[in-house]
Amino acid sequence: MTKHNQAWQFIETAPTDGTNFFAYDDEGNPHLAEYCPEYCQFMGTQGEWIYPTHWMPLPEPPTENEREQPWPKQSLPNRGLTAVLEWQPSWKHHHMPMWFKKAVRQRAINRGEWKPGISWAGDHLPSIFDHWGSFSPDLGDIAVMPSRKVAAMPYNYNDDGARAFASEIGCNVECLPQAPWHPATHLYIFSDNQTEPPTENARCPVSGEAD
Repeated sequence: MTKHNQAWQFIETAPTDGTNFFAYDDEGNPHLAEYCPEYCQFMGTQGEWIYPTHWMPLPEPPTENEREQPWPKQSLPNRGLTAVLEWQPSWKHHHMPMWFKKAVRQRAINRGEWKPGISWAGDHLPSIFDHWGSFSPDLGDIAVMPSRKVAAMPYNYNDDGARAFASEIGCNVECLPQAPWHPATHLYIFSDNQTEPPTENARCPVSGEAD
């Protein structure tokens, strides 16, 4: 790849040999583009015609050594599911252990919301379950259903809602103001009340309790 100055340049100087480059059009939109000599026109890589005013060469691709290097630990907050799996390798996205599924189903029946043959337990989760899944803190085997816990990641804090939901389905709940993989992520961990109770410093405070 021919090296260019890594800066925006007037489109009149853009390559016309089929090389891909970054382009910025007259409406302020970025594109990955190339020049189409057959029509004497610039084209986005999705096949759309564009009218750029500036272009910039693509950076050099990562070297083989750079591609083989593992991501550093400090990048965990930006790695989503990968970070969750490093925290709990047994994590299963949108999975419910049987104890939890039955409890959610019974809650929906009690509330008159369950529709036999149509409803699924996941349809009856409260809004605190923006993102959720199950994990086993001790055993990685998904077949060991009673040992698995459910973790919910809400967009907004709702400790009272988590406590109310846990009370309705008869389980324990832990409220973590910071998830292990990201300080800005709140986390609710629900566990079967046949297992260990939540720790004192992690339980959701009762309304009116001192912080």
